Amino acid sequence: MDATAPRRQEPQRGHWRREKCTSLPLPTGQAKREIQRPRPVHSTQLTLLLYHISSEHNNNNNNNNSTMKVLVLGATGFIGLPVALTLSRAGHVVYGTTRDAKAARKLLAQNEIHPLLVTLATERGDSVWGKIASEVDVVIDTIRSFDAEGPLKSFRLVEALATRGGPAQKITYIYTGSVAEDAPWRWDVEKEILASDKVNGIVIRPGVLYGRSGATLEPFLLAPAYDAGKAGTEFETIGYPETRLSLIHQDDLAELFLRVAERGPLLKGQAFTAANAQSERWVDILDAVQRVSGAKGYRLRAPSPDMPVEQTWATAANLRPSLALSLTGWVPRKPGLVDGIESYWVAFVAHYEGRKTIAAWELPGVTRPRT
Repeated sequence: MDATAPRRQEPQRGHWRREKCTSLPLPTGQAKREIQRPRPVHSTQLTLLLYHISSEHNNNNNNNNSTMKVLVLGATGFIGLPVALTLSRAGHVVYGTTRDAKAARKLLAQNEIHPLLVTLATERGDSVWGKIASEVDVVIDTIRSFDAEGPLKSFRLVEALATRGGPAQKITYIYTGSVAEDAPWRWDVEKEILASDKVNGIVIRPGVLYGRSGATLEPFLLAPAYDAGKAGTEFETIGYPETRLSLIHQDDLAELFLRVAERGPLLKGQAFTAANAQSERWVDILDAVQRVSGAKGYRLRAPSPDMPVEQTWATAANLRPSLALSLTGWVPRKPGLVDGIESYWVAFVAHYEGRKTIAAWELPGVTRPRT
């Protein structure tokens, strides 16, 4: 290399220069490109970005200043228990309500979650958990309901506590909604929570849940397949060949609750959909379950027209959790139902056999006693 040749000067790192790119010949009539300055970031986006960076920094360094107090209503349920455990593992102080004394000891207290043995929607129960609710940063309602009365009563109690000089910062209230359309009353509950000016109201709507005991998959699919496998017969289930399900594992759902709870003030008024990125065909799920259960086959029947639950179950759903990804960085990590069916089936069988009482004479080779 000629030592006398002028050295090329590189732009200083971290600085943007506006210059014309003339090193390559351009087609006739095409304007020369220019290196443009980056577009200005919107103030809201910048706030979210800085908040995310700050949150990750605090989490990575186990900063005690970021510890929250959280109350989970229905903390021993299919949704509530993973949510409570995830929050506790993240370093937060967690209180959980339950009606079962045994579950309060084994599932909550032994996992460092403060149990509240109460029955909600009663005067005594509301006074117990209401006192804790007035002292926490976040309240999460994961209780399965069949009408609007229970969820609204719990929410309005927290609203009243928030206006009576509770924490200086607004309480974040997260309600577990639904993507199903078989319960129109849910929309009324969600609208009131999202529109509240007294709390940071947020809604999370999970898709079809799977994992461990099976949730709603148990009565529609897993239990019939288990029984058919034991009997060497076919099982019947509801749906159409073209039905697709948007699914979410309970652990991935719990992770979304954690991320939303930690960003509560910024996410006020938002409703998030919790589902895997790809839906799964119902017949693919049935084929996988038939294989692991040992059943001879399955029969599909159309849902009953007078059964809204069956109609909803058979309705194809294709959900996209893009808002959760954009605002919290949440991405489901568990394998889909078909891909992980071997593990999920083992877990379901352990739960199902653990609580199912089988008469001795139902076992192979045992004669039923005379009566």
